[in-house]
Amino acid sequence: QIGDRVVRFDLTGNQVGVIGGGTTGGLDNIRGMGLINNTVYVTNGGAANGSPGANSVVTFDTLGNPTGSFNTTGLVPSPFGILAHQGGMLVSGSSGGDDIHRFSLAGASLGTFHNSGTLNFAEQMNYATNGDILVAGFSTNNVVRLDANTGAVISTFAASGARGVYQLGNGNIMWTSGAGASIFDVGTGGSALVY
Repeated sequence: QIGDRVVRFDLTGNQVGVIGGGTTGGLDNIRGMGLINNTVYVTNGGAANGSPGANSVVTFDTLGNPTGSFNTTGLVPSPFGILAHQGGMLVSGSSGGDDIHRFSLAGASLGTFHNSGTLNFAEQMNYATNGDILVAGFSTNNVVRLDANTGAVISTFAASGARGVYQLGNGNIMWTSGAGASIFDVGTGGSALVY
């Protein structure tokens, strides 16, 4: 985020490249990214380093070459997460506007996906194993499960300062915060810090 870059690694942990970085790297205060159809979409929250400005999503090819950007001001300010969704993408945000907004792959607004008091400061999103969408709610201290078609809330569970979320193969849900990684046990309804 504060390095203003995406660092690329191979599967054995060797660094193979960097996207952005430095005062001319084109990124500032980045939070999340997604790879959709061989395009890397990176959320950009700041206006320094030659970036296209705060409240934007910057695109790159898989070699790290810049290919464009689009603005999210007024729709999903301070963008955080990116998730491929029904031929387009969802972008989550941390302030004002929508909690999650729909965009085409070219960056055209497709309307609100979700916006409610149940979710605030939406960070990482991921698909549950059944196709629902899981969202880490940092300020609402929860993980929210949304209907993938309507964006309606299906359920929530307490997750203090949630930042990341992923459903494991056994059905339990791993979530992260500043405290570390926790596992929500779907059987007992409780979370335990595991790292």
